[in-house]
Amino acid sequence: YATGLMHRRAVTPQPMGAADPASAELPYSRVAFSSGDRTLIGWWVRAPADSTTVPPALLFFHGNSSALSDYVPLQHFLYRQGISSFVFDYTGFGASGGMPSLANAIADAGAAARVFADSAGPRARKVAFGSALGSTVLLQGIDSVQPYVSGVIIEGVAASVRAAAVRGGQLPEPLAPLLVDIADNVRAARRVRVPLLAIHSYADNRMPFSDAERVVDAVRGRAVLVKHWRPGHSAILTSSRPCDWQPVLDFVKTGALPATPLDTVNGCAGP
Repeated sequence: YATGLMHRRAVTPQPMGAADPASAELPYSRVAFSSGDRTLIGWWVRAPADSTTVPPALLFFHGNSSALSDYVPLQHFLYRQGISSFVFDYTGFGASGGMPSLANAIADAGAAARVFADSAGPRARKVAFGSALGSTVLLQGIDSVQPYVSGVIIEGVAASVRAAAVRGGQLPEPLAPLLVDIADNVRAARRVRVPLLAIHSYADNRMPFSDAERVVDAVRGRAVLVKHWRPGHSAILTSSRPCDWQPVLDFVKTGALPATPLDTVNGCAGP
């Protein structure tokens, strides 16, 4: 029963909202693609290209209790920064079909990555970005995603679903050691083979900063953790200031990581 509860609380689907990229005057295309026997829906917003350069492209794995319609402001921000973006809904979220579950969402990761890479083309620099639940989906599905991208970004990551369930009061702590962890992100991070950038608020009220430290420490390749100065869970997504996003923008566009394994610089400080 407790294991089933952990599975059910891991994903909370959200219906599609009214917003779409057209409402933000963005050029976009609606993409329907298959994940197993399920049909998923995503939106491509492509940044302008010229004859000599192809914009970098970002595959976004969104958080829990949300749908891709909630991320129109993010796609608008990325478009203004010269970055194309593909946001999709997991099985049972938004307009995507099927029954929502963590297992299905993880299976969706590889299907989305293949569609993303094919559509972005071989010349574009390609990066996958997971936020909150999306960081778990991305890490748990890393083997099926990293062949298609040059780097990954995780934001607001939990060390594991089991630990998060204990913290959130959905799982009694005495029971936790008796249950198999359905998504151990520290263990999954050991399989990351592409450069990784982690973003985490210094005052995340749901996932402590120490969770991000544990995940990043497990990565065997190049990895940097940025302690973001905006308080709250997934707080960076509420900002449209390029200075807040500078480490992300640099990494997406060029692959550049901050110089130190733990970066605490507030890019928006000063005059």
